[in-house]
Amino acid sequence: MIESKNNTPVYYRAIIRVDNPVEIKEKLLKQGVKVIIPIEDWELLDSGSKYKNAYNLTQTTLSLPIYPSLTNEEINDIINKLNKIL
Repeated sequence: MIESKNNTPVYYRAIIRVDNPVEIKEKLLKQGVKVIIPIEDWELLDSGSKYKNAYNLTQTTLSLPIYPSLTNEEINDIINKLNKIL
Protein backbone atom coordinates (compact mmCIF):
# COMPACT_ATOMS: atom_id res chain seq x y z
CA MET A 1 0.00 0.00 0.00
CA ILE A 2 1.29 3.43 -0.87
CA GLU A 3 0.93 5.84 2.02
CA SER A 4 0.28 9.52 1.59
CA LYS A 5 -1.25 12.26 3.69
CA ASN A 6 -4.68 11.26 2.35
CA ASN A 7 -4.17 7.52 2.40
CA THR A 8 -2.94 5.70 5.50
CA PRO A 9 -3.49 2.08 6.51
CA VAL A 10 -5.81 1.18 9.35
CA TYR A 11 -4.43 -1.53 11.59
CA TYR A 12 -7.20 -3.32 13.44
CA ARG A 13 -6.21 -7.00 13.35
CA ALA A 14 -3.04 -8.85 14.34
CA ILE A 15 -2.42 -12.02 12.37
CA ILE A 16 -0.66 -14.86 14.18
CA ARG A 17 0.40 -18.31 12.99
CA VAL A 18 -0.73 -21.29 15.04
CA ASP A 19 -1.06 -25.03 14.50
CA ASN A 20 -4.76 -25.24 15.33
CA PRO A 21 -6.56 -21.96 14.56
CA VAL A 22 -10.09 -23.41 14.61
CA GLU A 23 -9.66 -24.83 18.11
CA ILE A 24 -8.04 -21.65 19.44
CA LYS A 25 -10.73 -19.52 17.79
CA GLU A 26 -13.51 -21.49 19.46
CA LYS A 27 -11.87 -21.22 22.88
CA LEU A 28 -11.26 -17.47 22.57
CA LEU A 29 -14.78 -16.81 21.30
CA LYS A 30 -16.17 -18.61 24.37
CA GLN A 31 -14.11 -16.22 26.50
CA GLY A 32 -15.44 -13.15 24.68
CA VAL A 33 -12.47 -12.45 22.41
CA LYS A 34 -13.68 -11.82 18.86
CA VAL A 35 -11.15 -13.58 16.66
CA ILE A 36 -11.48 -14.72 13.05
CA ILE A 37 -9.65 -16.92 10.63
CA PRO A 38 -8.53 -14.24 8.16
CA ILE A 39 -8.91 -16.37 5.04
CA GLU A 40 -10.81 -19.62 4.69
CA ASP A 41 -9.85 -22.32 2.21
CA TRP A 42 -13.12 -21.89 0.28
CA GLU A 43 -12.10 -18.28 -0.47
CA LEU A 44 -9.14 -19.40 -2.61
CA LEU A 45 -9.61 -18.95 -6.33
CA ASP A 46 -8.43 -22.48 -7.06
CA SER A 47 -7.57 -25.69 -5.29
CA GLY A 48 -5.14 -25.84 -2.40
CA SER A 49 -2.86 -28.04 -4.46
CA LYS A 50 -2.34 -25.26 -7.00
CA TYR A 51 -1.67 -22.54 -4.42
CA LYS A 52 0.04 -24.39 -1.59
CA ASN A 53 1.28 -21.33 0.30
CA ALA A 54 -2.14 -19.68 0.25
CA TYR A 55 -3.78 -22.91 1.37
CA ASN A 56 -1.23 -23.28 4.17
CA LEU A 57 -2.13 -19.80 5.44
CA THR A 58 -5.81 -20.79 5.56
CA GLN A 59 -4.83 -23.62 7.88
CA THR A 60 -2.39 -21.82 10.16
CA THR A 61 -3.48 -18.22 10.76
CA LEU A 62 -5.71 -16.49 13.27
CA SER A 63 -6.63 -12.83 13.43
CA LEU A 64 -6.71 -11.12 16.83
CA PRO A 65 -8.42 -7.79 17.46
CA ILE A 66 -6.14 -4.79 17.80
CA TYR A 67 -7.48 -1.30 17.26
CA PRO A 68 -7.01 2.16 18.77
CA SER A 69 -10.00 2.08 21.10
CA LEU A 70 -8.84 -1.06 22.92
CA THR A 71 -7.73 -0.18 26.41
CA ASN A 72 -4.51 -1.52 27.92
CA GLU A 73 -6.67 -3.64 30.20
CA GLU A 74 -8.49 -5.18 27.23
CA ILE A 75 -5.20 -5.81 25.42
CA ASN A 76 -3.75 -7.53 28.49
CA ASP A 77 -6.93 -9.58 28.83
CA ILE A 78 -6.62 -10.81 25.23
CA ILE A 79 -2.93 -11.63 25.72
CA ASN A 80 -3.58 -13.50 28.98
CA LYS A 81 -6.43 -15.54 27.51
CA LEU A 82 -4.35 -16.42 24.44
CA ASN A 83 -1.34 -17.39 26.53
CA LYS A 84 -3.45 -19.73 28.69
CA ILE A 85 -4.72 -21.50 25.56
CA LEU A 86 -1.34 -21.76 23.87
